[in-house]
Amino acid sequence: MHNRAAIPLSSASSLSLLEMTIDAARKASLLDADEARKLSLGLHRSERFGNEHVAEAALLDLWKQLEQRHGGPEVGALVALNADFSKLGLLGNVISQATAAEEIYARIVRFHRLLNQNTTLDLKATPSRILLFYHHPRVTTAHHAALNAGMICSLGLLALVPRRFFDAPLVPEAAYFACPPTTNRHALHDIFGPTLHFSAETSHIAFNRVALRQLHRAGQPHILGYLERLAEADLEQLPARGTLADQTRQFIGQSLAGGAPSHAEAARSMGMSIRTFQRSLSREGTTYSRLLQETRRELAERLLGSGSYSLSQITYLLGYADQAAFSHAARRWFKKAPRAMKAARRS
Repeated sequence: MHNRAAIPLSSASSLSLLEMTIDAARKASLLDADEARKLSLGLHRSERFGNEHVAEAALLDLWKQLEQRHGGPEVGALVALNADFSKLGLLGNVISQATAAEEIYARIVRFHRLLNQNTTLDLKATPSRILLFYHHPRVTTAHHAALNAGMICSLGLLALVPRRFFDAPLVPEAAYFACPPTTNRHALHDIFGPTLHFSAETSHIAFNRVALRQLHRAGQPHILGYLERLAEADLEQLPARGTLADQTRQFIGQSLAGGAPSHAEAARSMGMSIRTFQRSLSREGTTYSRLLQETRRELAERLLGSGSYSLSQITYLLGYADQAAFSHAARRWFKKAPRAMKAARRS
């Protein structure tokens, strides 16, 4: 019987996705080598704390930084063009052993939650087309462009599968983006081909299914089966998307950086009126204010424990207006000043 340690596997987690994005941004000259090195160092220091929410918040913050610095959400296409699929942890290992394009897409959709628990991929097949849909959570307006950059990158990675794994010059028949038109579309055309639609109802790409079915390569089915069993086991360990409180925590974690989302914004993200939102949370034994404080406390503990973030960076990531407000909250939570917590970790 195989032992899991017998095959060296990188972590299948949000940390893998963040690491791949940092590496691709460096290759695309969107980050300089020193910036990428510091981000990667912080990533590896925080990995032992199991920081899935920290990694997902840091990824959103990175996308915000990249799109503001380089002109808009089309920066996601530049990252996709320079991305290394082998850095996608266990999911990268699984798709490296799949033998057909449709098989790769089915595995990506199946195991995508190992990389990002806040987004969803769907596959729909017709006799003539394969449609791949990307859905991300609703967040505050300040994060829309960042999420759109992540959406374009994710669809770009899907669009590049024929070229990266089969050396086939096949592009989607059409790409649809649920975001406003971008100004610079050169990288988008490089990935998605000539037919781009913006302000679409859903974000998705469409491939000719007959053409996709021509793409095959050699593989080792017994290794693929083993890796899939590992991925299934990891998938079972993930928390269910379940309750409204869980979904609200995810929304808060995605939206904190730069300013905490309001009660009204959280209700709107769940598709509810404020009153219905309050009643629903009350039935689950909690309130929005309590969830906000719990999420901030958890992230503060992890960020301070990682030793990779300055107090000003943590203040920003937790959505506080100034460092004094964060320090006051930290003293209430931990009975000591955040500066003392960082100093204790260094000693």
